Amino acid sequence: MLKNTLYPWMTGLALMLGLSGTLSAQYTPAQVQALEQAKRAKLQAGQNTPKSDKNIQPEQDCPDAITICQDVYVQTFSYSGTGYIPNEINPAISCLDGGEQNDVWYIFTALNSGILNFTITPLNPADDYDWAVFDLTGHSCPEIYVDPSLQVACNFSAIPGPTGANNDTTGHAQNELAIPVTAGHTFVINVSNFSATQSGYTLDFSAGTVELYDTIPPVADSAAYVCNNYGVRIYFNELISCGTIAADGSDFFATNSAGSPVAVIGAVGVECSPSHKYTNYIDVMIAGQTQNETITVGVKEGSDGNSIGDKCLNMMTSMSISALVGPQPVVNLGEDLKLCPVDLYYPVLDAGVSDAVYSWYHNGVSLPDSTQSYQPSSPGQYSVIVFRDITSDPCVLSDTLNVDIAMDYCIDNMPNAFSPNGDGYNDILLNGVDVAIVNRWGQTMFVGNTGWDGTVNGENASNGTYYAIVKFYNSGGELITLKYPVTLVR
Repeated sequence: MLKNTLYPWMTGLALMLGLSGTLSAQYTPAQVQALEQAKRAKLQAGQNTPKSDKNIQPEQDCPDAITICQDVYVQTFSYSGTGYIPNEINPAISCLDGGEQNDVWYIFTALNSGILNFTITPLNPADDYDWAVFDLTGHSCPEIYVDPSLQVACNFSAIPGPTGANNDTTGHAQNELAIPVTAGHTFVINVSNFSATQSGYTLDFSAGTVELYDTIPPVADSAAYVCNNYGVRIYFNELISCGTIAADGSDFFATNSAGSPVAVIGAVGVECSPSHKYTNYIDVMIAGQTQNETITVGVKEGSDGNSIGDKCLNMMTSMSISALVGPQPVVNLGEDLKLCPVDLYYPVLDAGVSDAVYSWYHNGVSLPDSTQSYQPSSPGQYSVIVFRDITSDPCVLSDTLNVDIAMDYCIDNMPNAFSPNGDGYNDILLNGVDVAIVNRWGQTMFVGNTGWDGTVNGENASNGTYYAIVKFYNSGGELITLKYPVTLVR
């Protein structure tokens, strides 16, 4: 792997062409053509595969582009590889014929209409850096790959040294005209190191007239109760830097309707992750409420030494935002059900949370019922997912229980009396299990699994005590015989 010094193929070619050791900016047409041919030959031969992504950084992907917050950036070392999201640039529709090459992304939204003027100066003057600018206004990063109209400027020249959109185009194929931009438009800039060396670059925007960044702290736009993290979800007018959010919630304080303090127990940047460093909203978690109450949240310096800041680390100094917060809803289907098959009855399951959308599942398969309660009809695993007030409160709750049926569960729950009087209640004894019914003299009254209706040969048996004999194998494979008295009363 090549490091730090002149890129060997370019250095050799430069010497053959009679260029200076520093590879200064001006070349004859023949020299430029030779450099371009060598670059494209190397690309076509597959000799310029981007370096491995051993040290991937979030800003190597367009969605996590570096927000431009200053006029000059000095990047000491080159980025390596193409980030977590490969192939964000399509060589078929972009001038970057090599696609992404050890690249990084920058982003800004123009605060005024003006001229974008920038220059990328490699720290190693022999390095070949390329770039492209895309207008993302009203579009998203994945569209760059499929929509050629988003590219507003691009340079893939093989000439090493400084390159950019800086109007220095006379005899300098590595430069392009500066770019007029309109206030409110959002642009991303891809900077790519074709040379694949370890040396970085300086990126200078100071010659332009467009305002690329502001110094205004973010503002809380709105707030809503959120039950998943139990607290107040705060929405901001711009992206918040995840690095400014203290996980212990110390960047925030809260009060109730009476003005009394409410404990803040944590804070979560909802969209934050190792590969995503900005978020539009933060969940501020509070101690459990016992009643519906308006909670007001403010901001302060936290245990991390700062308050809440935007992508340019403009820090908030004040905030007052409120939301109605109630007791935390809980979905609890109860303990697993262990049912005896004798006179089997399935209890009704209740999600326990009202005014919501319910999705029931049996063994992972969706059920047609969408009400708060559901009555099982067979053994297995039952789950419910509850979406509560999904228009303003992104709340998802769930619970699961298992329903098991086995004779093991019957031993302590065998019916010991019945009244076969035709009233439809308790008329059948031991329905659904293989059983023999005998009288006190051992005479058989009934054998079967449809339940005894209290008759013998079509005649009503006398009131009194009989004996039920039930045989079954338990879950351990052992044959169990139960003989116990039952009372017939009409």
